[in-house]
Amino acid sequence: MPRIRSIKHTFFTDERMAEFPRDVRLTFVGLITHADDDGRLKGDPRLLKGQIWPLDDDITAEVVADHLRQLADGAGARIDWYTVDGRRYVQIRNFRKHQYIQKPTTSLLPPPSGTAVEVPAPAVSATGRLPDGYSLDGRGWEGNGNGIGTGKEKSLKHPRKQRAVVSTEPERCTWLTPARDAWERRNGVGSFPFGRAAKVLAPIVEHGIPPDDMARRLGVYLDVKIHSEGGKFMTVEDFALKHEQYAGPLVVDGELTPLGRRATEPVPS
Repeated sequence: MPRIRSIKHTFFTDERMAEFPRDVRLTFVGLITHADDDGRLKGDPRLLKGQIWPLDDDITAEVVADHLRQLADGAGARIDWYTVDGRRYVQIRNFRKHQYIQKPTTSLLPPPSGTAVEVPAPAVSATGRLPDGYSLDGRGWEGNGNGIGTGKEKSLKHPRKQRAVVSTEPERCTWLTPARDAWERRNGVGSFPFGRAAKVLAPIVEHGIPPDDMARRLGVYLDVKIHSEGGKFMTVEDFALKHEQYAGPLVVDGELTPLGRRATEPVPS
């Protein structure tokens, strides 16, 4: 089933991606839109031809198979194209790193052999809270990650007494994707200080601020710094201390609020 997915602007300027032929790149985009929440989909070229290239008679199943081979080949591979019990599957590499999925569903398709199954993180609710006692580091209820408790955790019969934990491990920080996008839209691709941000912004999410709202606040903070203060002292640590100041509306009854004026007026000369 096709899904709505994000294709970042950096896809079009990725020099390593540009090494693939144009049709191969479009096939890759098609794979992204048809992949499940773990980045997997059935890999039979006949099915993929019908899903991605239904109206192009010159793109045959054999051509799609060649696209898959190119995407799965070498150090710059973007997918794994593998067989399990005689059936072909595709796994898009680093899928969760680039897709922010609020309510992920566990894949029904097998992973590549020898690959750990990525446990989907629980969604943040509309109130900004995780299910009590649940972790965003992929471990579920607090423990040591292998199904064995630490001996200090409380009984699952009383989950409301458990504390929600947000991962600061870079490969699991999908909750930071909106903040990263807000930062890089204003400061350039690759400028987001991922490691520092994971540490200082995790407490904000743990205390009930949804990632999307945190990203909106970060965007306002950056606009204020850029437009009103010339970008001085613009750090994620500074934002973490002041984020509540940037939570208000920018416009009320069609008029800019004081915060809105600070975020949009040019830097004083």
